[in-house]
Amino acid sequence: MKSKKPIILIFIILLCSVVVLRIPGLATQNTCFKYEVETDYYDDTEKKVVRITEYYNNGLCSKNVVIPKEIRGLTVVAIGPYSFNDKEIESVIISESVNQIGKGAFSNNKLTVVIIPENVKEILSYAFSNNQIKELVIEDGLEVMLGYVFDNNEISVVNIPASVFGIHDGAFNNNPIKKVNIEREENIFAEKWEVIGFPIELLP
Repeated sequence: MKSKKPIILIFIILLCSVVVLRIPGLATQNTCFKYEVETDYYDDTEKKVVRITEYYNNGLCSKNVVIPKEIRGLTVVAIGPYSFNDKEIESVIISESVNQIGKGAFSNNKLTVVIIPENVKEILSYAFSNNQIKELVIEDGLEVMLGYVFDNNEISVVNIPASVFGIHDGAFNNNPIKKVNIEREENIFAEKWEVIGFPIELLP
C-alpha cells in the first residue's frame, strides 16, 4: 500500500502558502500587481521605473496589501488611477519609493488606517474616498492633495505637515473632523477652509 505522507505534505505546503499571502504586513506577491514600465524623466539617467495599474482581486491575493519598493528590479514610483478601486482592501502599506498616488487609486475599499510616507509628493483626486479611515498619518514631504482625496471617511483628527502647500476642494468632505493641526502658517488655507471640508468652527 502506497504511503499517503507525500500527498499530505504537499497539501500542507499549499495551505501554508495561501495563509502566508493573507497575513497583514508580509510582502504582497508581485504576481498580484499589473504594472507598466515607463521612463523616469525626473532622473538624469532616465531610468526605467514602474507604475502599478491594477491589483488582482482573485481570492489568492491578500486584502492586506503591501506595495513593494521594486518589481523585477525596477523601482515602484507611482500607483495608477483606480488601480485598487473597489477591491475590498482592508489595509495598505505604501512603500517609501512611491511619489504619486493616482486618481481614485484606493477608493471604495475598507481601509481604516492610512500612512502617507514622506516620498509621496502628490495625491490625486478621490484617491482614498469612500473608505472607513479613522487614523490618517501624513508624513512631512507631501506637497499637494487634489479634490476629494479623503472624502467620505471617518477621520476626526487632521494633521497637515509644513510641506503641504496645496489642498483642493472637498479634500476632507464628509468626515467627523474635531481637530485640525496646520504645521505651516495657520492661515494658509483660511480662504478655502470650508471648501476643503474643514468645519468653520475650527478655523484658526
